[in-house]
Amino acid sequence: MKTFASIALVATACAATPALAQENPGTQVYAGPVIGYDNVSQSGGGATLSGSGVSYGGVVGVDAPMGERTRIGIETEFAGSTASRTTTAGALVDKFTAGRDLSISVKLGYMVTPKLETYMKLGYTNAKFSDTVWTAGAVTSAISFKESGYRLGAGLAYYLDKVRLRAEYRYSNYGDLSIAGVATGTTI
Repeated sequence: MKTFASIALVATACAATPALAQENPGTQVYAGPVIGYDNVSQSGGGATLSGSGVSYGGVVGVDAPMGERTRIGIETEFAGSTASRTTTAGALVDKFTAGRDLSISVKLGYMVTPKLETYMKLGYTNAKFSDTVWTAGAVTSAISFKESGYRLGAGLAYYLDKVRLRAEYRYSNYGDLSIAGVATGTTI
């Protein structure tokens, strides 16, 4: 199976309401910025190419208690990325770039302590990519395309008075790359 994957380690500071100082607080709505390291890899034809950059954006979510220490919720994220990879073969230069990323995920958390939550998430993601090819310094091909896939994530959230500090690892898989309905033999 060929895959196109994006791996990000993100840090988030989310303002939430109501105050978080209580043991497994009630339903909360939260929003905040996201910034982190992004690595995009592309495989096909027996080779894997990858590039890295910065992932940045914002997250909005809601979660609620489901038992004494368990929390369940949903969150959406809008992000951009500077991740890219450039390959050169003689006079040919190919630059593959990640762009915006929209996602929606279900999140399941467990309060390890009254202020520390560990969580997992599973969701849908839709990302935009571009690929530009230069031959002898002139652009010979420039395309942009969108791919949909799934996202898996795991993280820790530390609850302050009205802020959550989060560190999260996530993996996004977009499957086989098709452009205008034509399979390219490459996955991202």
